[in-house]
Amino acid sequence: MRRLGFGLAATAIGFAIALVLLETGFRLFWQLPPWLAELQQAGLYVDTGDGGAALQPGYRGTLRIGDGYTTTVEVDAIGLRGRDRGRKRAGERRVLMVGDSLVFGYGVEGDEALPACLERELAARGVEVTIGNGGVPSFGSQHAVAHMDRLDEPFAADAFVVCGFVGNDAVDE
Repeated sequence: MRRLGFGLAATAIGFAIALVLLETGFRLFWQLPPWLAELQQAGLYVDTGDGGAALQPGYRGTLRIGDGYTTTVEVDAIGLRGRDRGRKRAGERRVLMVGDSLVFGYGVEGDEALPACLERELAARGVEVTIGNGGVPSFGSQHAVAHMDRLDEPFAADAFVVCGFVGNDAVDE
């Protein structure tokens, strides 16, 4: 019985050492394949310093989705998807929309994303409002609210729309 216990303990310790060596080897020598960097959008995200992430201000690139389909990603100077809106003008009304990939418009061009579509629809009805796209793929509601707080001052929003997707946000939170 002692031999069996010793054998199991030695096997467990050997297995743990092998895992530590394997992890160390990956951290020291493994390089990200170029196709994986495209998938992860190297350079698109920036650390916010509070444990979160946001879109890298000034980022320009393409997002490859599936077999050869790409979309253009443009991030303005404050970290919103789309063209730079500049400072708020006198009398201008602004709405900041935050959320995850549904708001960001993952898989579509920026002018086809939810915030841009809503802005166009409101303009067609005579309501002039600037809507900022504060969507960041993979955000949950807690991240979206923290992101909204970061963007509030530079965007100067009059109102906010926080969008969630029950399919994953409820699980994430």
